[in-house]
Amino acid sequence: MADVPGGTLGADNGSGPALAPVHCRPDSRRHRSPHPGARQLYAAIDRELARTGAFIAGRQYTIADIAIFPWLGSRANAELDLDDFEHLRRWRDMLERRPAMRRALGVLAEHRPR
Repeated sequence: MADVPGGTLGADNGSGPALAPVHCRPDSRRHRSPHPGARQLYAAIDRELARTGAFIAGRQYTIADIAIFPWLGSRANAELDLDDFEHLRRWRDMLERRPAMRRALGVLAEHRPR
């Protein structure tokens, strides 16, 4: 497992609480600067994905991918260019192609405030 600030990249990696100020702010449309730790966290996850070659916890899709995806999937809110994170971008694109994920993203889009 990769070491990240405040924990280990794994079941309790802290990505939710660490990025909560980035993704859950009611005023996120007005304040577009990324959370100070977001780039470091994205880089740690990118390194872990490079190591595993596929998913967060290894070669198979697991609850770790499902749990982390929503926090990282909202990259527009974090204003971090995923072009800087090759493995993270590949992983995000792969998950977005999964039929269940496409359905979930569709439901979210329907309920997102405009």
